Amino acid sequence: MNTLRSTSSLHRAAWRVLVALAVLCLAAWTLRGQAPALGQLPQLLRHASGPLLLAATAFQVPRYFGAGLLMRAYARLYGRSLSPWQASAVALASGAAARILPFGGAGGIIVRALYLKAAGLSNAAVATYFVLQNYLGTAVLILLFALALVYQQLTLPSRATSLDGLARPLLGLVAMVSLTVLLRQYPEQASSVARQLGTACDRLLGRVRRHGRPLAQALPESVLNLGHGLAMGGLGGFLAALFYSSWTILGDIASFVASIAALGASVSAAQAIAAYALSSFLGSASGLPAGLGVTEGALVALLVGFGENSTVALGGVLVFRAISFWLPIPFGAIAGACLRRALHPQPPSSLPQR
Repeated sequence: MNTLRSTSSLHRAAWRVLVALAVLCLAAWTLRGQAPALGQLPQLLRHASGPLLLAATAFQVPRYFGAGLLMRAYARLYGRSLSPWQASAVALASGAAARILPFGGAGGIIVRALYLKAAGLSNAAVATYFVLQNYLGTAVLILLFALALVYQQLTLPSRATSLDGLARPLLGLVAMVSLTVLLRQYPEQASSVARQLGTACDRLLGRVRRHGRPLAQALPESVLNLGHGLAMGGLGGFLAALFYSSWTILGDIASFVASIAALGASVSAAQAIAAYALSSFLGSASGLPAGLGVTEGALVALLVGFGENSTVALGGVLVFRAISFWLPIPFGAIAGACLRRALHPQPPSSLPQR
């Protein structure tokens, strides 16, 4: 058993290294011949716009508040009442844990799972929540990425190739909506299809993926959990969950746009959104805590690829990651300590009678 675990850990570490190297190669290829002038960074940061930096910091607040409201809305479907402020503190504490612990997002999952379990949700309900949260977050990112590409195509001077450019994101949107409808209306049938797909993948990857849970078991369970999560609360519950997921991601995107604008970036908002969405996918694929290192490299490479000055791109990304990655850690630690006291109150000490 220990041998299997160590082999699986080596596979995960190798995957993370490969993704990080791929992003670094992309950044090096994009920045070739126009490396950022590191000596100009201090002066660039000193002349950054104070109001925009303050706005970039303030936009992180609705990000965690929206995540807390998503947890609260989901718990209400199971008849559990959660305080919106306490749920937001859980989101902040889980964000800090995901950045500190060297297991990717596992630290954040543990914190939220413990809180939801303490609130009375079953193991199946907690698992459904995480599957639903990841699906909705991915759906929102794909939607924003597609809309950014559509908007960028529509604003090009030449419309000759716009149909070809619009076809791919529009097809992606249709596929995402169709998948959501299928999972909401026919979760059992979708689970059966997932089982067949998992069996085929197990056969195909049998020689490569020898350890870990078979996909023929993992995929149907995840699809069934997701289908039940999408169907719970009817259309209103689904739209509420989608709204809170959008609120969370839009807060982070607004923080990113304000961060790079504070240093005088000239890329459009659509290009910034496209860069954010694509770098988020790469950061998640790396499995590193909040995509540390991979997200920064991808953001700089994409901004430069859109025509931004390399020094401004690097400075803006460093400012954004300082606000979105490092700043929540101390506040999350404080929130975690307060939650620990709230969830496990100390019994009152007995005072001696006079």
